[in-house]
Amino acid sequence: GYSIGLQHVQLAKSKATAKSPGEGEVTRLWGAFKHDGWELSISLENISLNHRQDLQHFFVSSNIFLTKKTKVALTYGESHVADDKALNGAGGSFGVFYHILPKTQVYSLINVIDRDGINDRQVFSIGFIHNFDLKYSQ
Repeated sequence: GYSIGLQHVQLAKSKATAKSPGEGEVTRLWGAFKHDGWELSISLENISLNHRQDLQHFFVSSNIFLTKKTKVALTYGESHVADDKALNGAGGSFGVFYHILPKTQVYSLINVIDRDGINDRQVFSIGFIHNFDLKYSQ
């Protein structure tokens, strides 16, 4: 199946929001497609703040389910601002997730960000995820 969407948010300057980006607007167009063991999602976003140039984001992600217990995840994204090299760049990740118990996964993940030499990073991580239920029963 597939799904698509368009979101638009007006941002207001607020003292109630920590690190409020200021006044402006955000528009996001997104789409997702699922079929026989794989998923693909794409998002295009424009952030327009009154005090700076627009910021554009492009993001694509995919999940490939190799077995009932094993998933491979891939992502790629880019950000662009005409006059701010610190915000321009591209990045991607590759990960393998394996269910060892019904609510527990172990994973290995590689993440790379390239900002033309400004705050570049390469990260390798391993870990686990456990989902807890907060159901109350008497």
